Amino acid sequence: MTINTSDQPRAAGALLIAASALSVFGMLHHPTAQGDGLQRVQNLAAIGPFAADVHAALVAVMLMQMIGYAGLATRLGGQRLVVQGAFLAQAAGAMALTGAAAINGFALAAQARRLLAAGYILPEQYQPTIWALFGQARALEQLGTGAWAIALLLWGLAVWPQQRWLGLLTLPLALVPLAGGLGLLPLGVVGFGAVVAAQGIWAVAAGTQLLRGQLGAPHTAP
Repeated sequence: MTINTSDQPRAAGALLIAASALSVFGMLHHPTAQGDGLQRVQNLAAIGPFAADVHAALVAVMLMQMIGYAGLATRLGGQRLVVQGAFLAQAAGAMALTGAAAINGFALAAQARRLLAAGYILPEQYQPTIWALFGQARALEQLGTGAWAIALLLWGLAVWPQQRWLGLLTLPLALVPLAGGLGLLPLGVVGFGAVVAAQGIWAVAAGTQLLRGQLGAPHTAP
């Protein structure tokens, strides 16, 4: 079977646009455990199946997005150091956020169910493990969003020779994941939703340029 290589940039652009839209859609349906203390543990257990579905879908969308970014990197010149750095930072962020999704979508609910089944209803019985899992998830979220901020800036440098407006667009957008990575933006549903939206805006812009064939031949510059 012969693969038409001229269609690959368009496919990458379509993946970036679709993944961005799906990630925003997924965040709009992200479940949240309400309440405090034991009530929150009970709610974590109750939303477990839905949380697992949403987080599994978001991880799948991140994989789709990474395939799109791989196509973008190839189009921009995979031999360029700045392109390699952008893709690696993007991948590092995705891996860290996959770890956070595993905790938020699976581990927290499973642990909550175990605690309730064991009859642990006192704060000193359930708080240590729940807090530890929350802390691990938050640390991974900060690492991931920080890596995405770096990736955005490097993508901006990578496209600068061809589309300067697209490079400049990364400057304000990168402030959102940067704030999350530095702990200045709480990474709850709203905060992380803002991170996803900021990255999605740039991915849609870059994907549109790929679809139009306006992110062209690789450059030999670093």
